[in-house]
Amino acid sequence: MKPIIVTESHMVELRKLEKVYITDEDRKSQKRKDLARLINKTSGSLYKSPKKKQVADHFYFFSNDSGFSYFGKETIADMYDVSVRTVEETMSLLKKNDEIIVAYRVNPKSNGYKTPFIILKNHPNFEAICAILNIVCEVACEVESAEIPTESKDEELKKVPTYYLTLNNSLKDLNLADLDNTYIPEYIDDSFKQEAVKRFNVKDIIKLWDVSKSAFKKTLGTFNNCGDIYDYSDELVEALKATVTAMAKKKYSANPIKSMEGYFHKLFCEQLKPMKDYLVAELRDGQLAANLKYAQYKRSIQCKNFEIDELPF
Repeated sequence: MKPIIVTESHMVELRKLEKVYITDEDRKSQKRKDLARLINKTSGSLYKSPKKKQVADHFYFFSNDSGFSYFGKETIADMYDVSVRTVEETMSLLKKNDEIIVAYRVNPKSNGYKTPFIILKNHPNFEAICAILNIVCEVACEVESAEIPTESKDEELKKVPTYYLTLNNSLKDLNLADLDNTYIPEYIDDSFKQEAVKRFNVKDIIKLWDVSKSAFKKTLGTFNNCGDIYDYSDELVEALKATVTAMAKKKYSANPIKSMEGYFHKLFCEQLKPMKDYLVAELRDGQLAANLKYAQYKRSIQCKNFEIDELPF
């Protein structure tokens, strides 16, 4: 069966749901109850994997106010210094123990869907969420069961025939910088990719993408429901263009690659700052004041046009 897709129109309705656990203390208290239930279901085995427990802690804490959350797998992996595979295995553990439903949020700035949308099945808003998404519990469970678990890399390697080893040996001298644009990983944002290929090779594009993830984590990584890096394609592209312009003006130090990365990191953080201030203002002053602050900062960023005199290193 097809996965459950959460569209922007769904998001409008979902954001109207009443938040059940509002304060941090309430959310932490409920999170501990949820974790205790999961540990009981897994006969305590979750204690043997602190990283999975940490990721499960994330899902419960960030979902238990309204009953859902949507962080990208890579974002979560970066936040807790774990692998994407650990995040996926934790999601599978929660699904297997009937704790969550995993839908996928449509990215409004690119085609397709990438961001997991976590729904807590034991949350008071669960039925309301299902009603908004036009699903019933039986259908959701059927979709979850239809997903085929992936085998571990170790298991896959065991099944590789011997004649493939010669092929692997023929690739040992391959240089990442020599690959053409068709080898750019699919996980990199499409808009960023289209702009980057005009100036950079595959190796540098991957490096810049890693820098952008670091900047995103530093600026927005601690906020709930800020989306993930794929929701900020425009900001990524603007920061990249400004970096290229700065390079053309020779506004970088003696080490071009390191300076380019640092400059791009600084500019992307600047682009994300309006959203950070908006989220802070929303928590402190309410949504109306936050909207005004966001508009003011966006205008100041545009007027500034990233004419930064000093490099961030």
